[in-house]
Amino acid sequence: MTEIFLDKQVFKETYVPEKILHRDEPISKMMRILGDFERNATPSPMLVIGDFGTGKTAALRSICRSPPPDVKAVFVNCSEVNTQTKVFTEVLEQLGVTVKTGFRGDYYLRLFKAALPPKLILVLDEVDKLIEHRDSEYVELFYTMTRTISTSKVAIVMLTNKFSLENFLKHELDPKVRETLRPERIEFPDYLAPELRDILQDRARVGFRPGTYDGTYQGAPDPLAITSRIASIVYEHGLRARGLMELARKTGETAEANDHQRITEEDVAVASVEILNEQGLEVINHLPLNRRIILANILLKSPTIQDAYDSFKANPLRKGVSMGTFYGYITELEVFGVVDKRKTGRGRGKGVFSRLTVPSDLTSVVANSLQDPSLPSAANVTQTPTTYRFTTQ
Repeated sequence: MTEIFLDKQVFKETYVPEKILHRDEPISKMMRILGDFERNATPSPMLVIGDFGTGKTAALRSICRSPPPDVKAVFVNCSEVNTQTKVFTEVLEQLGVTVKTGFRGDYYLRLFKAALPPKLILVLDEVDKLIEHRDSEYVELFYTMTRTISTSKVAIVMLTNKFSLENFLKHELDPKVRETLRPERIEFPDYLAPELRDILQDRARVGFRPGTYDGTYQGAPDPLAITSRIASIVYEHGLRARGLMELARKTGETAEANDHQRITEEDVAVASVEILNEQGLEVINHLPLNRRIILANILLKSPTIQDAYDSFKANPLRKGVSMGTFYGYITELEVFGVVDKRKTGRGRGKGVFSRLTVPSDLTSVVANSLQDPSLPSAANVTQTPTTYRFTTQ
């Protein structure tokens, strides 16, 4: 069997490359703020904002791997570590302190304060998960970090893909910590297609075997042909760096399964269909119920926005939803890539109007995802070879 991979691990989400490409500006800003450690001052809190797959986590893991001199760094994933006590325990364990379980929260607070080094970078990845958790005691945690620690200087770095969190921290956070937790905003924008290609090319050099991913472009040898094609697909579908690595890995696996000596465009095409279906299914399965109901109606009827709105609010439970709120739902579905607006002519001289549709390459994925009998008041979809039949519970 042909071996395409030299090291498949470099295409994993947890891999951190030696250099983070195309993120010089946000990384430089973070390092400038952390430079306050050298001036014997506590760095300002930071709020690092960007969509999934824009390099936030990789950048912070890189900084934590090589922090400034005399500075310790800990990285906490709040999707799993989502209470104050769990944060204290995780930090203690990363600092090499053995922690026993079963004690009251103040026990871990005392341990935490006693174990803190003089200078610490505390990264809270997906901090919105901590704030949203009912029993997280996040206000007390922020109060401890910003008000009650006097022997250590702690730089708090909060990562999130929820852009609304910035407004929450500025205007809605508990007043006792709002004034001291005034984070500086660090934004990670989406990658451009050439930047995605550069990132993949950098990974491919250490992840794929030499000579397995070159190709041709317009009939001439071009070592960037395959990486450019993968980057183009990822950019067009808004999958960002995370999707880039998944598609590259899946493409390599497809080439190996077909016993190809090197990756072909056919391997890219086959892998992209699978990845796009997986991504679409994941997005749809995590949509709130009302968005899934809207999506089912769009798949069935390809309605105008007004028709879709009228159908949605026909249910007495949803009569209070305004057109503005509903339009926000549609925009969200568009951003996720599961709904398109398609212009349709009214006839000669009568102008055009827009219909909402599900992209053709996602219709079967959407149909399959909506076959959930547990959804109250939702349309259930039964797929047939050529049509989709809906029933209402």
